[in-house]
Parts: sequence; structure tokens; C-alpha cells
Amino acid sequence: MTVVIGTAGHIDHGKTTVLRALTGIDADRLPEERARGMTIDVGYAHLALDDGTELDFVDVPGHDRFVGNMLVGAAEIDAAILVIAADDGPRAQTIEHLELLDALEISDGVVVVTKADVVTPERLTEVKAAAAELVAPTTLRGAPVVAVSATIGQGIAELRTALLDLRDRSLARPPRIRAGGSRLAIDRVFSVRGRGTVVTGSLRGGPIAHGAVLRVVPAGVAREIRVREVQVHNRTVDAAAAGRVALNVAGDGVAGLERGVVLTDDPSIVASDRILVALRPLAVSFGPTRPGRAGQLPADRAKITLHLGTARVTGTLGRVGRDAVELDDGGGTAIVRLDRPIAVAAGDRFVLRRPSPAETLVGGWVLDPEPARGVARRRAPPQRVRALAAGPAGSDAWHAAILELHGAGTGTAVGLAPDVADGLDRALQDTVAARPGIPIAELSRIGAADLRRRIGPLSGGDTIVTERIRGLVAAGVLARDGDRVRPPGDVAAGPSPELAKAMDRLVASLSVPSPPSLAEVARATRCPPEGIRLLEQANRIVRLDDDLAWAFPVWRDLATRAVELAATAPLTPAAYRDATGTSRKYVLAILEDLDRRAILRRTPAGHVPGPRAATLSQDDEPTRAAEPVS
Repeated sequence: MTVVIGTAGHIDHGKTTVLRALTGIDADRLPEERARGMTIDVGYAHLALDDGTELDFVDVPGHDRFVGNMLVGAAEIDAAILVIAADDGPRAQTIEHLELLDALEISDGVVVVTKADVVTPERLTEVKAAAAELVAPTTLRGAPVVAVSATIGQGIAELRTALLDLRDRSLARPPRIRAGGSRLAIDRVFSVRGRGTVVTGSLRGGPIAHGAVLRVVPAGVAREIRVREVQVHNRTVDAAAAGRVALNVAGDGVAGLERGVVLTDDPSIVASDRILVALRPLAVSFGPTRPGRAGQLPADRAKITLHLGTARVTGTLGRVGRDAVELDDGGGTAIVRLDRPIAVAAGDRFVLRRPSPAETLVGGWVLDPEPARGVARRRAPPQRVRALAAGPAGSDAWHAAILELHGAGTGTAVGLAPDVADGLDRALQDTVAARPGIPIAELSRIGAADLRRRIGPLSGGDTIVTERIRGLVAAGVLARDGDRVRPPGDVAAGPSPELAKAMDRLVASLSVPSPPSLAEVARATRCPPEGIRLLEQANRIVRLDDDLAWAFPVWRDLATRAVELAATAPLTPAAYRDATGTSRKYVLAILEDLDRRAILRRTPAGHVPGPRAATLSQDDEPTRAAEPVS
């Protein structure tokens, strides 16, 4: 793991020259940059330290026309070097870059006063004092000020010492981006002859190893890339930790790679064009059109450009009604509506700028990358939004606040908010009380409709309702009678002794992998339609169509075998037929049934385990029909 340090400062104040003196690397990589003597796009360098560790540097352009490129580098750094020339002193882009670092809450760095050899000692002392005063109101307050002359090496040793101290402070703090998985925001994409596509970026979160498969976010459809090679500082490695990384990649997602795209295995990173954010007013406001407006937030419907990671996208700010909550630190919340989706996760830091005239408006962080819509928005009173803003992203407090706001778990989270769960449970109990013996499937549909009325459409809502019903049965609040549900103590009348014996004979006849037709078995066992209906209700037989049924234990064994086979490789009808010793007639019927139940999922290569494969358990024993009437 390394620390990524970004440069900042006015054009021609010596940012690239300082890095060259420190590292021996010229971060101006473009021919145009070298010809014009100015940085246009983001450049990179690294410094090997005496203790075997390394520092990564991101060199950003200082010209006012390239502030967007500056933010591509600055958004992914841990600390900053603010460069001020001794002969010029602080200038326009010095101040603008400091404003951006403050907006991103870059809280550690070093102020470097360059060209110390071309001014008098008095002038050098004056500029150092002005630099310290300039950063005092910002997140870089207290940063050490070091005077250097990169051309003759004056002060470079002192700067190295200051950077060592900065590294130790930075590594002792929690990471700016929480480790929920690996995340690389792409800043460069290029091709190497004979190697294919290469991307570079600052790796955050967990490591990336050779052979890793990563999602491409955002993407119009689900796309992935495979990591063919990992390089750190031009050296091939098996795996890379946080810091500057280059990846040689392949896969169906390569065609969509560009600056701003994120490669990740973190499920919390999603593609979104509508995000709930907390806005942090700037501690100082240097913009040309708003002198003295530090501490203020943009108005509702303001046109903005959002800079997040290496992405830059235009949009509109929503700050009215439920979207505008005042926070205790003087900030506020808003909904940012973007012109296209970006890769985003809760806790991400960003900068909002005015498109024209260009200036920085505010900084902030993402509270919810997929805020609730529709009826669920009623669950967003100010106190719940403030609770979300107060909890660090990914913390227990944050998850609890998200659950309260949405009413149900989203993404990889599962569960219902307490008030929603209580309301749903009451609705299920009332339905069963009014309709004793209601089929479980129908009760689940009614429960899912009740859940939609409370919090709107919900992915996985049917599964949540089914689990609530199981929980109520386990707690004794409801009673299960085969495939039906009754109030506790409500007992259905059982079959006569003669009918019960006929039902047992029918179940025995269907307890084979290749059963005869149901009509044939019913005639042979003298089991009337009423008995077949009772057996289905009691879950003692599984009927797939009018004339095909299995005894439940046999069907469960066949289904379990199918899931086991599908878990090792896509399951074809032929392979399933050979494994079970049955015929194509039975194989196709079972596979289609498991597909309908979402226990398996059909793909072009064959069936694979579906989202409900885990529900096929030994706990699903059939419930026998009630004892016969004497």
C-alpha cells in the first residue's frame, strides 16, 4: 500500500520541476506538454524511499482551462503538495486549486515555495508567511511550508523529510475510501501492440490480482473484464495493493472503457444518475463571481458539473422540500440529477462546479447512490436524513438509517424496517383470520401487494413476504396445513378412513422416478379427485400438469440432484436424464418446473442454480393431511 500525493498550484510555478527533482521522472508525458513547457493532462511519477517503500505522485495542470483535468487527478489522491513560486506568490490557480482541495476535504499535505534561489531572503520569508495564512482556513491548515529550488537542489532533502512525515500521518488515518472490495477509477486507456488494452488509475479498497474478474461500471448492460496482467511502477506483479496501478485487460467490457469508468468487485458500487448527497460549504470562497459567499450552498435547480473520481458529468441540483435538509455542520442535503449514469457508492467525495462562468460551488459526499422513489419518499423526514448523514458510509448506523429511509434493504442488504415489518405481519394475520385455509401462494401475493403499497416496488419482495410467513408459522402466530395457512387451533376436517387409505396407495404408486400417469394411478388405487386435491394441499404429492405427479420426497430428491449437478456445470436435459435414469419426458417437466420456481435458471448453455436454489432444503417435509374422520 502506498500514499498517492497530488500536486496543485498556478501554471509555471514549478510543480513538474519539483517532481522531477524528487523522483527523476518527467511527469509531462505528452509531446505537446514538453514542447509548450506546460502540463495539459494528468501526469504520474513515483519515489522509492530508503526504507523500501514508495510514494505515488499525480501531477495536475495549473492552467485555468484545464481545471477539469486537474480534478481527474485530485479526486483520487490522499494528500497534496501545494506549490507557490517565491517570485510570483499566490496567484489565481493557486487559490482555485486550494479551493478544490478544500472541497474534496484533502486534509494533509505540504506547501512548497519554489524558486527560492531567485528572490531575497526577505521575499522568501514573506511568501512563506502568506502561504501559511492562505491555507489556514482550509482543510490543509497547519501543513508544513518548505522552501526549495528544484533547479539547484536546495531544500529537496527537507522536502523528502516532510513527505516521509506526511506518509506516516496518512497511513495512520482510516482510508478515504472504505475497503468494501477493489475499485479502480480509470484515468487513462490505451493500447499496446501485441498486448491489447491497458488501463491505469489509483487503486482503492482491496487488492487486484492477476486473473481477477471485475465489473465495468457504468455499462449499458452487465459487462466484465478479466485482468491479464498487473503492473506497479512498470513492474509486473501478481497482485497490487492501493496506489497507482496499470492493468492489461480483456473481455466483453473492454469496448466501453474510458476515463471515468470504474472497474470493481465491490457490490456497493452502482451505476446511478440520481443520488442523494450531503453538501459541504467551502471554508473560503475565492470564486470571481461570489466574493464573501463562503459557507453558502447553491440554490435549487442550479446547473452543475459533478466531478467524482475520474468522472465528470453535468446535471441539476434539487434542493427543495424533502431534498433540502439542513445539517448540523452548516451543510445541507440535495438530490443531484445527472445527464448520464456514473459509478458511485455511498461515502464518495465529490466537487460541484458551475459550468459557466466556471467556478467551484461546494464539496460534498454521497449519502445514498440510489435514493428511494415514489411512495417510499414519504419515509424521508429530516431526522432520518440527518441520521444517514451522521453515520459513516457502510457503518451499522448508516445501514440502519438506509433501512429506515427505504423501508427495506436494498442491494446486498436484506430486511425490513421495523414499522414496515410490523405492518406486514399484521396484514398477513388479518388475511388468514378472515380466510382460514388460504393457500400460501395466494397469501404471499396479498402480502407482496401490501408491501408495495407501503414502500413501492421492491426487488425480491416476494421472497421477503415468504420469509415473513415462515417466521410467523415458526413463532406459532400462524399454522401451516400443507400448502394452506390457518389461524392457530383452526383444524380442517380430515378425510374418511377409506379415502385416507386410497390416498396412501396413490402416494406409494407415485414414489418412483418415472411414475405412471396420474389418471392411471387414480383408477388403480381408487383415489377420487377429492383425495388428489387433499394430497396436493398437504404437499404429499407435487403435480406438474394434469397427468404428471410425483410423491413429494421423490420430487425433492430429483430436484436436489438437479441443483447439485447445475452447481458444477450448466445442466443439459441429456446430462440430467443420464444422472437420474429417467426419460426425456420426465427430465423436461422437472427442469421447466424448477425454472418456474426460480430454483434453476435457464441459460443458452444449460440450467444453472437460480436465486431460490437455497430454499430447496430438507426442512420442506410434507405435512400430512388431517387424521381421518372416525
